[in-house]
Amino acid sequence: FPSHDNRFHDGVPVYDGGKQILNHYALVFFDGPHDTLSILNEVLFFLPRSRIGGVFVFDDIQTYQHQLIEQVLFSQGFKAIEVGPQQRKASYEKIQ
Repeated sequence: FPSHDNRFHDGVPVYDGGKQILNHYALVFFDGPHDTLSILNEVLFFLPRSRIGGVFVFDDIQTYQHQLIEQVLFSQGFKAIEVGPQQRKASYEKIQ
């Protein structure tokens, strides 16, 4: 990630009766940039921050080498939930 994107590296601040830092994600929607290296870097950032039951959703999967991303997800305990019409979107759930 470029340096300006590292501001949430340790978590996202949430204010609910006080400031809390959350660093686990139940849902991540990947929608750009649409190149393999950028998506892979984003996936690698969120993998250790996901838990069982977490869902990753990818948009415009036909614009990059999504099969590579899918192999990484499968190796990290994810299963495919759905691939949308015309191979444009895909979603995965962490099962282990």
